[in-house]
Amino acid sequence: MFVSIALLLTSPAAIVVVQDSVDAVVARGRALLDAGKAAEALPLFQDAAKRDGDAFKTKMWVLRARIALGEVEDALSEVDQAQAAGAKGPDLDYLLGLGLSELAKRSVAAGQTSGSIGQQFADALTFLERATTANGDRYRDAFLPLAEAAWYAPDLPRARKAIDRAITIDAKNADAHFLRGRIAMSQFVAAQGDEATKADAEGHWKVAVESFERALAELTDKSDFGSRIKRSDAAKELGNAQLWKQAKPAATKAYTTAFMASPSTVDYLGAYQALGGDDFLGALEDAKRGLVFHADDPQGEPTLLWWLGWARFDRKKYPEAEEAFRSALAKNPAFVNSWFYVYKSCYAQQKYPDAIAALRSFYDADPDGLTTAIASAKELTLAEIEYLVGWCANPDKHDGDTLNLDAALLSDICTRVSPDEGRYWNNLGLFLRDHGDELARKKRATEKEKPVDFWERALVAYEKALSLSPENPNYLNDTAVILHYNLERDLERALTLYEKARVNAEKELARKDLSPEDRAAIEIAARDSKNNYGILKKKLERGGDGKN
Repeated sequence: MFVSIALLLTSPAAIVVVQDSVDAVVARGRALLDAGKAAEALPLFQDAAKRDGDAFKTKMWVLRARIALGEVEDALSEVDQAQAAGAKGPDLDYLLGLGLSELAKRSVAAGQTSGSIGQQFADALTFLERATTANGDRYRDAFLPLAEAAWYAPDLPRARKAIDRAITIDAKNADAHFLRGRIAMSQFVAAQGDEATKADAEGHWKVAVESFERALAELTDKSDFGSRIKRSDAAKELGNAQLWKQAKPAATKAYTTAFMASPSTVDYLGAYQALGGDDFLGALEDAKRGLVFHADDPQGEPTLLWWLGWARFDRKKYPEAEEAFRSALAKNPAFVNSWFYVYKSCYAQQKYPDAIAALRSFYDADPDGLTTAIASAKELTLAEIEYLVGWCANPDKHDGDTLNLDAALLSDICTRVSPDEGRYWNNLGLFLRDHGDELARKKRATEKEKPVDFWERALVAYEKALSLSPENPNYLNDTAVILHYNLERDLERALTLYEKARVNAEKELARKDLSPEDRAAIEIAARDSKNNYGILKKKLERGGDGKN
């Protein structure tokens, strides 16, 4: 009897499921692993291990994938368990070396400097070298971490040998070319300092430059943030290599590439120190012209604009610096310390209203940040702000009335930077009081701006000044004035303050070492306190308003 071919093909009992061998599944997983797709490789390795009865020679690839995925401690723990159960040989060396290398790299990335890191790299070097010596094909992906461990160890000849092998295995691996560049540069620097090897230095330098350039050539995926960071790092290292040969144009071009590739992560200060002010600015100007916005790096453009502003400011290009900082703020208002440099740029251009407006914007957004920024250049900046206070208080210097609120803001800023300086508090009280007086005189009070609110704030400032210098005749008189004429309370205390101000002023005026400025100020305190005392005394005696 003949069985129909159609029946044979459709009968469930006749269907034959062809499965890949365990080795074939592992091979597919390793291809994914080599392509940087450890998450996709892991299920294949797990399937292969299950089908192979969890034999360590197969299960090891599950642990390898987990190390690649960052589960280093857990993977190493399972390696220890396998070793305790009797597993041994190069598979263990391979996993131990990879795991220790990853742990050490994490510590370096975190900025740690303990001696255990060096030991971890040294142990990783021993394990990985032992594994690759036993079977270089099976552990082909170990040559790159082997080279890295040797470089950190440091053992440059072994590092160079391993990285050259890694590139032979995968000539398109950008990470391998980048590492070879760094290793070759380390060899160059070492050879430069030793007469016995100085002749080899040029060769190492050429390899380094070629390697960094090749890394850049392989890093073509500009849509991936991680790839762009690597591109930026490679360009920076290329720029540094060129600087060793004083090749400034080539170095500047390389740094331009670094800025454009990853503007939010590049080390701008390091670039400034490496290139110098003019070339640093040139690289940033070129980068700005060629920058492409990437949605996965929203801080990139404002960061580059901020540093462009800083570089322009450093080169005393004040209008251009102001423009860059304002652009950075337009892109991201959170870059609030840009207002400090807008202020400095405007002040340098004698655009004083704009300078004050910039300080106000910074103050409103981040008063503590403003205080910190001024404190970093305290002496110079406070001198500038005090000049602006005088400018605000003198209508002849600008087109308008006395700018009391602006002067009060500036004085308030001074008190934040130097809270123990009494005159700043007294100035703050003066301009707050004067603004309250102006509102009252012109009948411009509103729900938000009441004269009494400014007088109350003025009293707080005067009291602070007086607490810092209790015998100062000017501070004594000013505190009494706000109580007497503005707030009309605590009049007995005001009378006492006037009398003390007069007595102290007369003592001070008897000194021979007063500066002309101090003498003039104290003479005013002596005169006013005497007159105000008389007015208030009469008020208290007759129960009048005391203002005439």
